[in-house]
Amino acid sequence: MTVAAVTSGVAFIGRTHPEFLPLLEWCAEQKLLFENNIFSSIDAAFATPAFQKSPPALTIVLQNYPDEYPRDDVNRLIGHLLFGRVICCQSSWCVSTGRSHDVWPVVSRITAGSAIPVVNQALQEIAKQVAPMLPMAAPEDVFAYRQFVSSQEHLSCRAVCICSDRPLSDVVSAMLVAAGFPVSSEPVPVGELSQFGFVLCDEIDVQFDQTLESTLRSVRDQSFLVSMTGFPGQPLPDWAHAQIEKTELLVQLSSVIRQFRVWMSGRLNHDRT
Repeated sequence: MTVAAVTSGVAFIGRTHPEFLPLLEWCAEQKLLFENNIFSSIDAAFATPAFQKSPPALTIVLQNYPDEYPRDDVNRLIGHLLFGRVICCQSSWCVSTGRSHDVWPVVSRITAGSAIPVVNQALQEIAKQVAPMLPMAAPEDVFAYRQFVSSQEHLSCRAVCICSDRPLSDVVSAMLVAAGFPVSSEPVPVGELSQFGFVLCDEIDVQFDQTLESTLRSVRDQSFLVSMTGFPGQPLPDWAHAQIEKTELLVQLSSVIRQFRVWMSGRLNHDRT
């Protein structure tokens, strides 16, 4: 699939990559993706009269690898959209790009895993007619802005792992902290689970009983619930939003956190409407 082109003030430029799928799925849910607002390259965007005459308020560029976009093309795009917003969503292949050379302004660069809250914030600011940060914004200003966005995304979203296997619980908690979640280090009473936005629960744990299961069902609308299982191919419990296998913890938890970001962004949008 080729991504790129200008509708409702939003344009997409670039080619898809598995790392971009959560962002694109989220954009599709927000009804931002149309055939006429998706371009395969910067040149293709400029070849469209609508893009030249009516610059979009937000342009999302998908970068698969370093140097995919020539500096001259990037400068042309930034200049054309000087008073709009350009977000370059970069795959993991581009991690060192900002350290080795700066084709894209700091304010435009974002990793694929962090793109949804930043795009969501940009859309909210456009709706409120908030002026964007300029391309020449200092790195420290961009960092402060991104920290604000991150705090908005995780607002009231502390995480907790319900598991009596202490080594496993410690590993999961460390991964959640690394992902930016405040994590409870103490056992949490069942009645307080509604205070946590991200809950992992070992469904074969000795702590798992009917009271806990009933509580999980009751907080499902306000908390993202993840079932941990020790057996592959188990059906997803009716109280859970997602499921991970303990033997695939590292890979699957990262994927589930991306699902949470999509879910949380949808909740934030719903709360604002």
